[in-house]
Amino acid sequence: MPREAVPQDGAGARQVIVSIPLVIVLGAVVWVVWRFMGLRTWQAVLCLLLGFLLAATTAAPEIRHFIRTLIRSLAGH
Repeated sequence: MPREAVPQDGAGARQVIVSIPLVIVLGAVVWVVWRFMGLRTWQAVLCLLLGFLLAATTAAPEIRHFIRTLIRSLAGH
């Protein structure tokens, strides 16, 4: 990586970017909802099946693009 492309702060130390896969974040949200908000097991399974079936459709690339755009706009990029 060229030196000018490495983000640095004022003191010259390198910044570290930590990324968390979206599936981990969504899994944690589902666990919290299941544990504390009364999500029933069959409802969680139904959502899981919907996700698998939706990923196999022709709409999957558009959904992926929308999610990436949404995350980039929330991150300020």
